[in-house]
Order: sequence, then C-alpha cells, then structure tokens
Amino acid sequence: MTRHQFAAAGGLGARLLRAAGIQGWWLPLHLLRCLSRRIRHRKEYEHLQDLPDYLLRDIGISRTEIEERIQRPFL
Repeated sequence: MTRHQFAAAGGLGARLLRAAGIQGWWLPLHLLRCLSRRIRHRKEYEHLQDLPDYLLRDIGISRTEIEERIQRPFL
C-alpha cells in the first residue's frame, strides 16, 4: 500500500498522522526500510561467504560476485 492509498483509506493510523500534523512520515519509514534491507542483505552475504567453494559453484556464483555485491552503495 502506498502512502497515498494509506492516507486515502482513512484508517486510524492515517487519521492520527493527520491530527498530529505529520506530513512527511514516509521519509523516516523509507529510511528504516532501507536500513533493514541493508542489514538483511549483509547477513545473507556473510552467510554466502561462509559457504565452501563447491556449494557456491552449485548455485552458480563466485566469491568475486559476492564481494562486488557487498560494495554496492547503501541507498
């Protein structure tokens, strides 16, 4: 559900946000989602790095690909 759909739905959360005068609530939420995704990806990469080479070959990735993915920008 997008923020516009959420606000249009008129749910309790949307009414509370409007009553509190919070217009830009989606920005902190977006940042939290980005941070959460980054932490999740980091854990997945660490797990992949712990796998032996023969298992990495089975799933079709190399250690250099793992390293390249880790170096991607945060946002």
